[in-house]
Amino acid sequence: MLYIKKSLYIFLLFIFSGHTKSEIKIEYLVPKGFSPFEQEMNMEFLGILNGEILPGKFYFSKASQKLIFDKKQFQENGLNDSTIKILEKVLFQLPYHKCAQGCETLLMGYRVIFDKLNQSLSITHHQKTVMPETTWGLVHNQSFDISSASNHYRALSAEGQGYFGLPGQSFGYINWFYHQWHRKNHADSHQGFGSWYLQKNFPKTYLRFGQKNNLDASAGSIQTLTNPWLDQFMTFGSQHYLSHQIDSEDSLVLYARSPGHYEIYRDNRLIRQIPAQIGRNSISYNQLPSGYYSADVRLVDNTGREITKEKVTISNIDYQVAKGWFVTLGKTKKQKSLVQLSLSQPKFGFQFNGTVLGDDHQQWAAEGNISRSTQINGMKINTTLGVMGGEKGFGHYARLNVGNSVIGYIGLSYYQHPYISVYAPRQQSQYLSYSRHLGDVQITYHWQGSSKQSQHQIQSYWQWNGQKFNMSLAVGVEKSRSNKRSAGKADNNISLFINTVLTLTQSHANIDIGYRDQEWILSAHYQKEIEHAYGKSTFGITGTQLGKRPNFSGYVEHHGTRGNSSLSAGIDDKIYHARFHYDGMFAMNRSGIAFGQRSTSGVALLVKAPSMPDTPYRLKVEGSPIWGGHLYAIPISKYRDALFARAQNENTDMDMDIQLPVRITRAHPGQVFSAEAKVRLSLLYNGFLIDEQKKPISGTIKETGDLVYPNGLFSIHSDVFLKDLQVQSHEFDYLCDLKTHTEHYYQCQKTTNHKENL
Repeated sequence: MLYIKKSLYIFLLFIFSGHTKSEIKIEYLVPKGFSPFEQEMNMEFLGILNGEILPGKFYFSKASQKLIFDKKQFQENGLNDSTIKILEKVLFQLPYHKCAQGCETLLMGYRVIFDKLNQSLSITHHQKTVMPETTWGLVHNQSFDISSASNHYRALSAEGQGYFGLPGQSFGYINWFYHQWHRKNHADSHQGFGSWYLQKNFPKTYLRFGQKNNLDASAGSIQTLTNPWLDQFMTFGSQHYLSHQIDSEDSLVLYARSPGHYEIYRDNRLIRQIPAQIGRNSISYNQLPSGYYSADVRLVDNTGREITKEKVTISNIDYQVAKGWFVTLGKTKKQKSLVQLSLSQPKFGFQFNGTVLGDDHQQWAAEGNISRSTQINGMKINTTLGVMGGEKGFGHYARLNVGNSVIGYIGLSYYQHPYISVYAPRQQSQYLSYSRHLGDVQITYHWQGSSKQSQHQIQSYWQWNGQKFNMSLAVGVEKSRSNKRSAGKADNNISLFINTVLTLTQSHANIDIGYRDQEWILSAHYQKEIEHAYGKSTFGITGTQLGKRPNFSGYVEHHGTRGNSSLSAGIDDKIYHARFHYDGMFAMNRSGIAFGQRSTSGVALLVKAPSMPDTPYRLKVEGSPIWGGHLYAIPISKYRDALFARAQNENTDMDMDIQLPVRITRAHPGQVFSAEAKVRLSLLYNGFLIDEQKKPISGTIKETGDLVYPNGLFSIHSDVFLKDLQVQSHEFDYLCDLKTHTEHYYQCQKTTNHKENL
């Protein structure tokens, strides 16, 4: 790997020595079938100035191609002339059409957040920080996983994160875990609390104290490899760190020789359980804790058997986008007093991240990295250089990602840091990847090496898209080599996998073939997805032949507003097994308590839609389906502003006018907001009215005065649900049942005979 290392550093020096300024071209497009006028002419925007809602809405002007407002309305509601002039100048400079879905910019000393999707416009003076009032609340994420098999295997895993909302822009956080398993002659358990802390937010800074466990760092929250565990700590820092959150594009690629679950351990603690299928499995780094660390990955089948175990090095670090600083004082596990200073700052097209720490035993560590993202002649280039030092020595690392659709995409990384410090990671690793399309086939190659093992993976992927179905074929080969020989085990392992997938509209079928350790694996899988009023449900069956062992199982999964759950059961070589999993959140404030999807931000919105007698209806709020008359918990983003929640009608047989106003300013973790939807129905009833003899009736509808034509045709609108209609004709009065119909033919019964009354 010496030549790779040298090539990588030469290329990095070339990139960093280039010009920092490059031309960026942005093209804003209008959806097909619309013109700019048609798209914008009816949009209105709710405005907020320095945290206060304005008395009127902004709307788009075709004449000026800008946002305008009713000046007289604003004056009548107490806004002075100077404030109105500021609004006019800001709106005049706002690049309305360039903000395709929204934008955030600084205009005339005001921070402007323009959100077209939510139709809101927030204007705040750059020196004025809005600090909202906070109150008591609780947002708690939890997951449970229970497994059992007839061979005396039992396993229970549970974990949770609680966010406690407090007054005075404060909140508390706690992370807990419990894991226990039992096999025939072996048992083990781990339980306890991970990180916990209390935090107070100020206009531009925050103060936090508690216990810090580096196993609990969320993805995208770490900018350096140095990240110590602290038994006690106190941190003072800038709020840029708090609102920073970015998804990772990296992933951990593993090949499985048996269906089951990957159990990922760090420092002998189970940190994640992820389902595994035969062949290639890609685990996004967004599912893993942030940091640079070594992890044990165990493939466990449905009966509790440990199929494979391997050690991998994970580099889940966000080098590219961060801003802010913090200072930490704390005590380590060995009761050493420690101080740490960290800084992240973008300057001149570069991103710098650095940290330095030391304790009272003359042990220290320092680290700095510099990154740059650029594009040259259509080629995307992301580079990172890092250096480390400590009481034992020095080390360095580098990363490079470069490519385009023509030459393909190359990824290189090299981490060389021997025993630098007790506070720095010791794992050395190298990584190389290449991906390119050759016609309709995508070729991908991965190589990863460390002091203990190396691994090569190559895969070809082909996909064909038809009008009614899609088909894909993947062929992969993996070669792994352990640098430590184990008694009775071969030093090299070669695996072969073939995965085929046939995808229909809401279902797909897999046929998977694998070979490893001189044993063939054959698996067939069918899955059916059903979207319904309560979310989405998935049903599946799997049959596997692993050597001479047959395996058959079935499962059902449900993804809904209240959370996600799954249940599976099957038989593996005469061993029966079952598994249940639940993942979700509950949120509580003075308005009540409700369950919902996991909230990674620690903020939730309790939403209730009004109950309408005899009128079942549903709608979607922030993408989650809810029913009228019930209370739901909806996760929302932290440290964000919102004036109303996105809501849409999910009923095909009725029109609805839905308004869901909220007033959220810098949503703090632990805060649970409440909102009640305002719903106005517009129901359309139409079809044909017939009597007992299936003959059409005619006359006048008493409730509305509308006519029923001689062929029985009628059509009415109503803002309430109607169980029946009364129709008056020349000879009879009829009562028509609107609750049921057959192809829009409604049954009516005679109630009054006018001739008999005469």
